[in-house]
Amino acid sequence: MRFGLPLTLCALFAVLLPVAASALTVKNLDPEDRKIIIKENDKKTERVLKPSEVMSDVCMAACEIETADGDTYDFDGNEYVTIEEGLLFIGEQENAAPK
Repeated sequence: MRFGLPLTLCALFAVLLPVAASALTVKNLDPEDRKIIIKENDKKTERVLKPSEVMSDVCMAACEIETADGDTYDFDGNEYVTIEEGLLFIGEQENAAPK
């Protein structure tokens, strides 16, 4: 088992490497406050976003967001979402690195 120890060390190193956590971000692009309800697992959180407010780390995994008019949107937890005219849209982050 000449390769046993190096393979074990490589596997351990890969597990211990820091992983970039992704989480849902929501930005209100509307000129008025917008209320949303975040449903993640059994947790339900209500938030009011001011105009241009950005809410980071909304949910770390799959979640639902309900708007004030009762529409519900499903997300994976790693999207960048904007509120426009009371509706939610998946968009690109303004400060994202060019592709």
